[in-house]
Amino acid sequence: MIPTSVNGDQAPDLGADFAFRHPIPFKIHGEIFHGVPDLPAGMLFDMASMFSDVKGGSGIGTQFETLDRFFQLLLVPESYERFKERMRDPERPITIGIMMAVMRYLIEQMTGRPTEQSSSSSAGQ
Repeated sequence: MIPTSVNGDQAPDLGADFAFRHPIPFKIHGEIFHGVPDLPAGMLFDMASMFSDVKGGSGIGTQFETLDRFFQLLLVPESYERFKERMRDPERPITIGIMMAVMRYLIEQMTGRPTEQSSSSSAGQ
């Protein structure tokens, strides 16, 4: 049934609902985690600023706190708790490489655009 206005006229087609939200699933060693459906744009800008500050020469403790805060924002609470435990689990570790891949994947899913990977070699080599 097509919604109608108060006077009975047909309501205009407004197109896609851009606020459709669903958790973002991903696996690490077969275990399923979920990213938050999305973040307010301002929080994404704040996170970009946090990483800019980290690049400015802050200590390793500050860098870890920034990454921890980042994942706390990006993951649903239950997944964040398991993710945090696995970062220190020698049996099934979440490595720095996995963390970076998850971060890149979640940002791509939230923004709808791929992130750029840094090159491991210079052009022509």
